[in-house]
Amino acid sequence: MNGQQTWEEALLVIKTLRKTGITAYIVGGAVRDRLMNRAPSDMDIAAAATTEELSVVFPNAVKPSEKFGTLLVKSGNSIVEVTPFREGAKTIEEDLKQRDFTCNAMAADARGAVIDPFNGQKDIRKKVLRTPESAERAFFLDPLRVIRAFRFSAVLGFSLDPEAERAAEAAAAGLSHTAVERIRDEITKLLEGKKRLSALENMRELRLFSYFPEAVRTGSPFFHHPTLVQFPAGAKVSWAALLYALYGRKSLDMLNGWRFSNQARKQCRWLLERVDVSASPDTWRQWLYYFGPKQVSDLEKLKQWKYFTYRGRTCAEWKKTWEALPIHSRQELALPPKSIASMPAYEGTAKIGQVIAFLEQAVVNEKVENSEHKLLAYLEEMYDE
Repeated sequence: MNGQQTWEEALLVIKTLRKTGITAYIVGGAVRDRLMNRAPSDMDIAAAATTEELSVVFPNAVKPSEKFGTLLVKSGNSIVEVTPFREGAKTIEEDLKQRDFTCNAMAADARGAVIDPFNGQKDIRKKVLRTPESAERAFFLDPLRVIRAFRFSAVLGFSLDPEAERAAEAAAAGLSHTAVERIRDEITKLLEGKKRLSALENMRELRLFSYFPEAVRTGSPFFHHPTLVQFPAGAKVSWAALLYALYGRKSLDMLNGWRFSNQARKQCRWLLERVDVSASPDTWRQWLYYFGPKQVSDLEKLKQWKYFTYRGRTCAEWKKTWEALPIHSRQELALPPKSIASMPAYEGTAKIGQVIAFLEQAVVNEKVENSEHKLLAYLEEMYDE
């Protein structure tokens, strides 16, 4: 994302609103990221108008949520989120007061001038997380902010100020009534941070995992792994490692509780089912063929995390190995299914799919050359045996 271009396109939305008499501001993480010279992950605008009034200005905007009244407005190449001021707020300062941390409680007007009523810029320089209002009240209103604090610690390298840390610890019990999906999404972002190790260790010290909703709660104050050193990077493999750290051998049973997407759940399950498998070279080649270099590389990362002495290949090395495989899909087999069906041994049977899978494995593991003549001879030899 081009940060400057996106910023200018958000300012165009504000200027469009101003022409209709609606005051609006860029708010939250976009302002923080600009001050920190970071590329913004999203662009949010808060406006002194109702959702209905905003819809009149942007009739083609998408409305993804009835709860928050947010509109997704296309501006140039960017999608900008436009939302009414928070409940009860009449001014931008009142809106900002309701936000989670001072580093996110800043706004920029149509000229790009920063509005900073709670000293967010100072806290950014100090790399500290404070709340705009009473920390106790802020965490009580939304206990998810406890997890979000550690997410910002992991991603931005910030630390909680003493008052916020005490309030977060006191409010942790409220996480048991927080939607699992919201906790999951915050942890997913946390796992992307360079400081994820220290953030997870701090969460463990506060026993936050024992306050999670019942479906994903763990009563143990300790991880099922002696350390988080070498904690793997990458969304799926990081989650697989965290699940094992939290639940040990029960990690597979806890997958459904986190309500992952079907694809994410399937990938995490694949990794967890194989982390303790001592596989032969042929098995690794089969995994590489069927699941690709990224997934196989993630499995080795997980093994390296769990077994400190384990040494594997890099993703780039696995990609080279994958590229060197004789085939990359069954469509590349030199023996077409109709040729198999014409063989007396398999004519009229329902085993053609099994035969193709058998040939795939043989070719991938270099038991036979991928040519029609060699594959036919190989099948005949196997049948004779």
